[in-house]
Amino acid sequence: MINEEIVSKRYADAFLAYAGEAIGFDKALDELQRAKRIIRDNPDLKEFFDHLEITNSEKAEVMEIVFKDDFSEEIRQFFKLLIEKSRIMLFVDIAEYSRIHYAHGIEVDTLLRTSYPLETST
Repeated sequence: MINEEIVSKRYADAFLAYAGEAIGFDKALDELQRAKRIIRDNPDLKEFFDHLEITNSEKAEVMEIVFKDDFSEEIRQFFKLLIEKSRIMLFVDIAEYSRIHYAHGIEVDTLLRTSYPLETST
């Protein structure tokens, strides 16, 4: 089975790539963080989403009510995908990964050429 950290990274990267084009990268990242705070600050809501006996359609209905007014369609669709794939319990990890790795914007690989060697110690 794939490590939860790897799964969280894949979902975070995919959501930010998709939503970044639709609503803007900064707004997508902000919505992830606001949704994370709502879930984290409401343990009953987190427990509801994690509960195995509650159907996916019931979870999707509640999610639609909770996140309807202040969130984009993109994040609501992302929640529905996580619910459908039984990965909703990873949402806080996905949002936290996004915060840590994208807090300063989109990561870009670069090549630095200098006329003298640089030390690479951290």
